[in-house]
Amino acid sequence: MNYFRIYLLVIGLPWFLHSFLAFAQAESEVIEKIAFGSCLHQDFAQDVWDSILGKSPQVCLLLGDNIYGDSDDPKELQAGYAKLGAQPGFQKLKSHCQLFATWDDHDYGKNDAGREWKIKEESKQLFLNFFQIPQSSLRWSRRGIYDSAILGPADKSIQLLLLDLRTFKSPPKGERDEFGKIVQRGELLGEDQWQWLKAELRKPAKIRLLISSIQVIPNAGPEERWSLYPEESARLFELLRAEKAGGVIILSGDSHYAEISVDESALAYPLFEFTSSGLNMGNSLWKNLSKNEKRLALFPIGSNFGMLQINWGPQAPQIALEVFDSLGKLLHQQAFPLSLIRASKE
Repeated sequence: MNYFRIYLLVIGLPWFLHSFLAFAQAESEVIEKIAFGSCLHQDFAQDVWDSILGKSPQVCLLLGDNIYGDSDDPKELQAGYAKLGAQPGFQKLKSHCQLFATWDDHDYGKNDAGREWKIKEESKQLFLNFFQIPQSSLRWSRRGIYDSAILGPADKSIQLLLLDLRTFKSPPKGERDEFGKIVQRGELLGEDQWQWLKAELRKPAKIRLLISSIQVIPNAGPEERWSLYPEESARLFELLRAEKAGGVIILSGDSHYAEISVDESALAYPLFEFTSSGLNMGNSLWKNLSKNEKRLALFPIGSNFGMLQINWGPQAPQIALEVFDSLGKLLHQQAFPLSLIRASKE
């Protein structure tokens, strides 16, 4: 008998079956704990990784400003990623849970930058390389770094929708609001990303985490936000309504404080937004704090991270949105049944 065939039968086939079963098990693992946060400066202390690990998350989401590069020299961005990658806590986190990420302006390379940024392609390469995105991923071949994933078995599925709010963002143009931010008529997502999002929302999922590097619901404040692009903001809510997308929860960052908001009128069910920022950059109170009329809870001082916990249960699954300080102390919990955020058709 051919020795290669013997190898396949004795060694190769068992290895293949083991790998296949491991992959299938990972795909079907029920996800109950998701950690997330934003705004991590590579030159500051990073004890927060140990605090996150202490909550035993299965998934960790990085919502943007994962480093503070702020340079048009790709070598500076690369050096920032190298410092983050060398952190023992971050290395341990990567080995203990699934990691998903998008970017915001400071890891893109410039504060508030958009499609005009001259090293956006270099920034993209550095981002994808650092987070070890497989070459088979569409993130390598298409414009932007937006991406999606569905975790868990069908009856307990969680869809991740990681938006890219930098690659297609129009340059500032328009009148300034009371905080000095320009209210713009232009793009945030770009048409390709809009069409991608529409298609993704048609996929079945019990919970959909819409991951935005900037806040969506708040309509005032000194930081970037969707409301500075009123046409794009309206289009987002219209799309969610048109697709009757159930189970949507928004996760956002950028603000350097933690906040939970709810919009009771945007969709057919309450739309929650959980902002967590920053992982080690939340040390000062904004002088002109957002006048968020839809705010449920606010934690304006101190570094923080968020946890999304799902108790699937046999009858009535429950969701808990939890805010922790950088030492792992629970600051707030907002709990509600999953049925509260299901669309009428589901």
